[in-house]
Amino acid sequence: EVPFYTVPDQNGEQVKSILSNFPVDILIITEGPIIRGQILYLPRLCVLNIHAARLPQYRGNWTTRFALYHDEPPMVSAHIVTPWIDEGAIIKTRKFPVRQGDTLEMIDQNAMKASCLLAAEVLQEVNRSGLVAKEQMLWEGTTYRGTWVNGNLLPAMPILIQEELATRLAKGEYGFYDNESAK
Repeated sequence: EVPFYTVPDQNGEQVKSILSNFPVDILIITEGPIIRGQILYLPRLCVLNIHAARLPQYRGNWTTRFALYHDEPPMVSAHIVTPWIDEGAIIKTRKFPVRQGDTLEMIDQNAMKASCLLAAEVLQEVNRSGLVAKEQMLWEGTTYRGTWVNGNLLPAMPILIQEELATRLAKGEYGFYDNESAK
């Protein structure tokens, strides 16, 4: 029973109009474009992002894959959106399973499912106990950003590293596999 709208431009006037005419407590975004300006301050409590990696360690884009590459347990993080990329206070994190044999695409799907569950958990906790968040320290993590080359945005994780990650996953070379859920 949660209302939602689909809009062509997340930073446009239509969003400002909707939020001004239909006030919300929390505006949820996930894996979408960067929200900037007045929109960040229209919800009563916050704009909430579900980020597909552990914060503060992995900010920016391609972070699910960077975390996996560094043999970190897969995790999603809920945080308050600020004008800076993935630097807002952290509300909650949630691990998600990766099984031996999972492909990068399967892991991305599992991250999206975990993101939906985390968003629901955060909304329930805010409803029960209010908004509680922990400030991120900027020195605690790394921000990964793609680069522009000849008008094209290249991923933060180069293709060769992604291929190496996929090969290492296929060989089962990591320590974060969830063997319990495979039983």
